[in-house]
Amino acid sequence: MAKHSSPSRGTEVAIGARFLRTTIAKFFLVVMLIQIPSLLLGAVWNEPRHKQVVTEADTLGLFQIESASPLKSIARKVRHLAGSETPDTIEINSFYTDPSSLSARIGTYDDEWTLHLKASRKYYLFLKGSHDANSWRLASPTAGFAEVGDDGMVSATFRISLHRALLDSSAYELLQICIFEKLHSTSTCSSEVYKYIDEQLSKDPRPSIQTRQKRKADHFSISTRHSKLRT
Repeated sequence: MAKHSSPSRGTEVAIGARFLRTTIAKFFLVVMLIQIPSLLLGAVWNEPRHKQVVTEADTLGLFQIESASPLKSIARKVRHLAGSETPDTIEINSFYTDPSSLSARIGTYDDEWTLHLKASRKYYLFLKGSHDANSWRLASPTAGFAEVGDDGMVSATFRISLHRALLDSSAYELLQICIFEKLHSTSTCSSEVYKYIDEQLSKDPRPSIQTRQKRKADHFSISTRHSKLRT
């Protein structure tokens, strides 16, 4: 006589299979949720104020970037401005600000915590030395440098790198040398600095409509006054 499985036995098997599938699905869901934070990590650091950048820098100079990569840039000195002298050719390969988190896991490439200098461009660099005389460090991926445009205008920082002002090279050098030497207590600012500041502050801060149209959006109108007030 043939034996037949009871209905209750079949139901138990179905329930067990469904429970197993549900458990496996929940397991993979939990694993995915655990992995999401690591996929969404970003490089995070406290962006140093310009005063800290200048205070911690050992040297200030104008450099031409000969070659650039995310991990290393080779720079040729164009002109030394303040602080310690550097060799004619230096290597920039790290930062002295410590990140609180990175956008990549240990052992993998992090494209945020990297150098963003561009080859064949000139920069004013605030650099901190290291154990190697030819190796120098920037403050962070976004602080400690000011790019010089083709028109000679400098993307200058006087407060924090998030706030930049376009300034001509001669004015930038005059003011930044003053700031550097003042914060390092190596010299007092020249009378030219105070004369320049007074001249700029005496000007009308509101440019004409024609001037605003000419400058467009690449130069906010009070950049010069802003830099003098920060100095």
